[in-house]
Amino acid sequence: MRDTADLVLLTGAADETADGRADDVADLGPVQSANVAPTDRARVLLKQDGRLVLRRHRWGLIPPWSKGPEGAARMINARLETVATKSSYRRAVRTARCLFAADAWYEWQVTPEGRLPHLVQRADREPLWLAGIWARWHPPGGGDPVATAAVITRPAPDELSWLHDRAPAVVPPGFFEQWLASDGDDAAAVLEALTGVGYPALDWYPVSREVGQVRVKGAHLMDPELRPVPLADRPPEAALF
Repeated sequence: MRDTADLVLLTGAADETADGRADDVADLGPVQSANVAPTDRARVLLKQDGRLVLRRHRWGLIPPWSKGPEGAARMINARLETVATKSSYRRAVRTARCLFAADAWYEWQVTPEGRLPHLVQRADREPLWLAGIWARWHPPGGGDPVATAAVITRPAPDELSWLHDRAPAVVPPGFFEQWLASDGDDAAAVLEALTGVGYPALDWYPVSREVGQVRVKGAHLMDPELRPVPLADRPPEAALF
């Protein structure tokens, strides 16, 4: 079962924010997707050779030692409590931490009527920066390397616990330098510090179940769902959890 649902990367506000911090924004172009799904490319901020760079990495981490990419869709999230001990993540959390740039994320509430998607965003509509880890996978036998990443999740803040018991770990600007300084040292101290970082003021509202169709990417997905469609009239959903 997945910890959290899809990311929203739409307005390009992350680029504007990163321009003041990143030395290299890599000419990524405008963000068009309001429904970034597992194995889609997401924007991540990372530190390379002492420089901050904004890149696109595939969402779903493939460990460098993996024989193939098949499991990446199941490795979109890494739990804060175990990321330093699980074999798939423990090297990345020491040497390759990053920040996902997002305008919001979708989360699904389990109800007697079925799962209801909600959009969660900052109350001030500023971009969210989510703690992550990344890796570069080289296909056996040659071929271009694939840059991948996973979001760090933690217990949801009290105000969101009714919606889901987990949430992405949101990193404030004052913690960027500490989180991105992944120099190979034991990550215990920075992970402990992250557990004490609070969430910004958030707000949320229900959206269309069309979010569950991973091929649908339009901005209309972010519109409030004021009149939910009866379950019998709704199209089948993709298996996101």
